[in-house]
Amino acid sequence: MSEQMLDIEKIRIDGDTQPRVAIDENTVKQYAADMERGAEFPPVQVMFDGAAYWLVDGFHRYHAHKKLSKAQIAVEVATGVQTEAQWQSLTANKTHGLRRTNDDKVKAVLKAIKLKPDLTDHVIARHVGVSQPMVSKYRASIEEARKRQEKVAAAKKAVDKGFQQAPGSGGEVSRPAKRIGKDGKRYSARKPQSKRSATSSKPAISPTAMTPIRGLSPVDERKHIGMSKDPLMGARALVDLFDRSYLEILIAEVRAILDGTAGTPPSLQNIAHLIQ
Repeated sequence: MSEQMLDIEKIRIDGDTQPRVAIDENTVKQYAADMERGAEFPPVQVMFDGAAYWLVDGFHRYHAHKKLSKAQIAVEVATGVQTEAQWQSLTANKTHGLRRTNDDKVKAVLKAIKLKPDLTDHVIARHVGVSQPMVSKYRASIEEARKRQEKVAAAKKAVDKGFQQAPGSGGEVSRPAKRIGKDGKRYSARKPQSKRSATSSKPAISPTAMTPIRGLSPVDERKHIGMSKDPLMGARALVDLFDRSYLEILIAEVRAILDGTAGTPPSLQNIAHLIQ
C-alpha cells in the first residue's frame, strides 16, 4: 500500500463503500476545526481499479477536507476492484476512529453476508469486528425473510394461475376440475369471482365490509376484526371482508405457522432489500 497526495475530486464515494449508516456531521465539523489548527490526521484509504479511486476508510476525514475546500488529501492506495473495496470497507473503524453505533455494526454484518454468503459466521465476525452469535442471528433473519417471500410468491402464483387447493391433499395444489358444457364438451372450471371487480388483483377488503375498516388494505394496515366463536361463522366473516386472493395467501401463512415452518419475522426493516 503506497502513500501519496491525491486530488480529492478523483476519489469516488458513490460505490457503496460507506460502512456506516450515516455521516456524523458534528465529527466532520470537529475534524475540520482540528485541521485548521494544524492537527495531522492519518491518510485515508482508497482502492484503485485502474480507473477510479474508491474510498474505503476515512469518510469523516474526507468530508472535513471537502468542508475546508482542500484540493488534495493524503491517501494510502491499494489495488483492487470495487467489490473488493466494499468488502475491505467493512473493517473500517472496528479498532480506531469514531466508535461505530450498533446500527453501523448491523449494517456491516448484513452487507458482509450479502457480499460473501459462503463464508462462515466466524470468518465474517472476525472481518467485521463483531461477535459470531451476532452474525448467526442476522444470517438466520435473512434466511427466514427469504423463505417467507418465496412462500408468499408461490401462493400468489397459484392464485394468478387459477389453482385451487386440493381437499385432503396435505397442502399441494391442483388445477380446476373439468366441467361438461351444454355442447357436451369438457371445459376447465372457471375461477370463482370475488365480490370485488374481477379485474382487481390486489388483495383488499370487500366493499361490503363494515364502515370502520372499509377501504383499508390488509397488506398495509392491521385492524381489529370481531370474530365469532363458531369457526364456520368466523370463516364466513372473513370471506365477506376479504378478497379471495388475500384469503388464499392467509390460509398458506396460517398453515405454515401451525406446522412450525413459518419462522420468526425479521426484526430489521432493511433486510428485504438484501435478498432481492
